[in-house]
Amino acid sequence: MKLRKFITLALIVPAVLVISFLLRKTIPTLDSLELKTVDWRFEWRGVQELSESPVVIVAIDDQSFEALPERWPWPRSYYARVLRNLNRAGAKAIGIDVIFDSPDMQYPERDEELAEAIRENGNVVMAGKLEQTSRLRSYFAPLEPIELFKEAADGSVGLVSIQSDGDGIYRRYPVAQLHQERFWPAFGIELLRKYVGYGNSVVLEPDVSNSAFSFGDYTVPLFEQNTLLIDYAGPDGTFPTYSFANVMDDAEFDLGEEFDLNYFDEDLLPDGVFKDKIVLIGSTVAELHDNFPTPFLEHRGTPREMPGVEIHANALNSILASGYYQRISPLITLLMLLVAMGLIIFFAVRFNNLWIVFFSSLFVILGYNLLQVFLFSKMYWVGDMVFPTLAMALGLVTTNVYQRIELQKEKRKLR
Repeated sequence: MKLRKFITLALIVPAVLVISFLLRKTIPTLDSLELKTVDWRFEWRGVQELSESPVVIVAIDDQSFEALPERWPWPRSYYARVLRNLNRAGAKAIGIDVIFDSPDMQYPERDEELAEAIRENGNVVMAGKLEQTSRLRSYFAPLEPIELFKEAADGSVGLVSIQSDGDGIYRRYPVAQLHQERFWPAFGIELLRKYVGYGNSVVLEPDVSNSAFSFGDYTVPLFEQNTLLIDYAGPDGTFPTYSFANVMDDAEFDLGEEFDLNYFDEDLLPDGVFKDKIVLIGSTVAELHDNFPTPFLEHRGTPREMPGVEIHANALNSILASGYYQRISPLITLLMLLVAMGLIIFFAVRFNNLWIVFFSSLFVILGYNLLQVFLFSKMYWVGDMVFPTLAMALGLVTTNVYQRIELQKEKRKLR
């Protein structure tokens, strides 16, 4: 009797897998739900501690908009002063997440001042991006800093453009983008170059299988299509952040009676907060439209988007900490699912009590998903959760229906 029951349930498994697979392919919501499980896994893992990270942010924030005398867009001399102050404080690499693609026609001397500040220490990365020039065809053209700044930075330009997943959440980071038969490195990669002291002779190259990029002593495994899955440390504001105005506020710059505290000279330099650090300068104000939804969007209850500069900080920190997520292969996922389905069938064959079978199967489904959370949090493996859970749930329903039919048959026989 039990052997016949086991064979019948075992034959149901392939049908359940096929139905689950077809549902996954025909219901787009399930793909979005699978992406959402990645966000849940980040939430379950929690916020990471960043005391060992060398990455800090200088924010073009609301305080700076209020304190600085000039209106936005600020004169290039502001950036020159910030660069010089950061270098006095011992910053090892500095990235400016602002694209200076046109010269200052009114005050060209300010361009010269910024170029000189960029040139002085040789540790500055400028921002650029590849823009789509036609909506009908995939023509991309580089949007780069003016030649004066590009030469001053020794050609060190990193791409700051990022792309969301299908549900609008920004989880992945393009390590490089192919244009005119060469790979253009991301902003974070160029900052890494400055931080470790690589010259222009060290180039970013894909491996033979296109599953990783090599960059000097670094190998960056890819998650999907030239991108890595960012190991987000937490929600916005997780990285140490200092106001642009405060870094400008030295003894020689007058912020006015209300704001002028000579903050940089008095507090930041003695603390050494920028000593040997990678400093990213970028906007955090909503008005400049450089904020994006990330897996920690709803971490504090109220949705809060993350500034683009902090997304770059998270991506760079992922590379420095070797936080590279990899997909679990479909074969391994299938094997884990078959083991789980086998346990559900075992409980159905072993016990005649429907409630025991039901709760035992629920325990198997929960155990599978907890295993996925553990693999994500501790091993940096990303496996499917929606398709296997759907298959196991259908398996649970099927076995319970079969159990009930068999019990009804036995009762009729007894009567």
